This record gives sequence, structure tokens and C-alpha cells, in this order.
Amino acid sequence: GVPVIDGVGAAVKQAEALIALGLSTSKRGAYASPPAKPYRGTLKSFAPGPVAAE
Repeated sequence: GVPVIDGVGAAVKQAEALIALGLSTSKRGAYASPPAKPYRGTLKSFAPGPVAAE
């Protein structure tokens, strides 16, 4: 026949294995900061700092 795998038991074992490896998510340095870009149009009032008068 076809082997049947208990989904809950398999998930628990996988979680235990990941914990035993001591892995964790990255806390910083994984991605570069997005480049600064000007706020234009309707969102111009949300720009950080003083807004230049037109």
C-alpha cells in the first residue's frame, strides 16, 4: 500500500529539528536600505522635514 504520514507529527518533528539546529531569522543587515526618493503630488505633505513651497 501507500505509506501515510501523520501531518501533525511530521510538523512537530520538523519544528524540533529546526530548534535543535539553533537557527534564527536575520535581525539586521539582510537587505539594503531603500534609496531616498522625493515625495510628489498628493503625498508631498507626508515628506519628512520641511516641505518646499511651490
